[in-house]
Amino acid sequence: MPTIEEYMSVALITGAYFMLTLVSYVGMGDIATKEVFEWAKNKSKLLKASFVVCRFKDDIQSNQLEQMRGHLASCIQIYMKEHGSTYEEACEKFRRMAADAWK
Repeated sequence: MPTIEEYMSVALITGAYFMLTLVSYVGMGDIATKEVFEWAKNKSKLLKASFVVCRFKDDIQSNQLEQMRGHLASCIQIYMKEHGSTYEEACEKFRRMAADAWK
């Protein structure tokens, strides 16, 4: 099982959030300029914060279903193991982290 830092470094890259951001701009027509794609490619603080929020919210919502399917690593399970916390404490930790990402 990876550490929470290892998990997050991979989860934020492999999530579909970056691709969804780019596709959203393409769907807006003339707004999809080279400058917009350069901005997105550099992963501004705004984009990074939105990726963190989406990842944590997704992991919280899908955790129980994923565990029933036998998935080994989720940020909730990893945090619980690393910190000896309960499920509720781990979910609350990631809710706070998602809220902090917007600040």
